[in-house]
Amino acid sequence: PMIDVTFLLLIFFIVSSTMQQEQGLSLPEARAGSPISATNSAVLVLTKADGDNIAVKPKGGEDFSTDLETQEEEIVEFVRNSIAGTGGTGSPKQYVLVKASKGIKHKEVSRVAQAVSRAEIPNLYIAVKHEE
Repeated sequence: PMIDVTFLLLIFFIVSSTMQQEQGLSLPEARAGSPISATNSAVLVLTKADGDNIAVKPKGGEDFSTDLETQEEEIVEFVRNSIAGTGGTGSPKQYVLVKASKGIKHKEVSRVAQAVSRAEIPNLYIAVKHEE
């Protein structure tokens, strides 16, 4: 009998509880750090595309492929060429800067950062909104 009462209470609480939607997370503004020059950086820009997809492109360039594996290879190639100063990227770059538009999920920024790290670069920076 006691297990029946416990089971009924469990069912009652499950049925009467309300599920909350997952809330968006508001990240704090950046408070520390030093600016880096975009002219000395290979800049990758992440923007929203159609649906849940994102577009990754070098600053002022064409979008990389939408296929994730191909996109990662293109990112690695772009970063290596930028650091070396080859492939039409101008002078050799010292840094890689990843800039994401508002609403881009962290997992996408992390995925691009992992692709950049495959190029074995010394300095990777992620752009943040400067607190005024």
